[in-house]
Amino acid sequence: MGGTESVEQKEEEDVEAEPAEEELGLNPEDVVKMTYSEFNTALGAACRENDLKKFRALWDFISPVRTENHPAFDDNLMAENCIKHLRYAFRHSVTPWRELGVLASAP
Repeated sequence: MGGTESVEQKEEEDVEAEPAEEELGLNPEDVVKMTYSEFNTALGAACRENDLKKFRALWDFISPVRTENHPAFDDNLMAENCIKHLRYAFRHSVTPWRELGVLASAP
């Protein structure tokens, strides 16, 4: 029985560890409707706030649109100077930021 309680407690902790959309101020449906400029601005805000969770959520939410419209989507992001936000992630002193920068740069 003690083992079962530990598993249940672990599951509760995992749920609590994942940020709710409301906490991030992001709605996946809104993100996929963003223009390139709006998406770039949202990435910039996440970088200015040093908010890795928001940066990750933006890339996660936009992923289906990006995949469907590849490579045009990435080309348009580059035209909006999105590379500066990827550069921020690549050069960050915290490893998870760098890892996310690498993952986000690959389609």
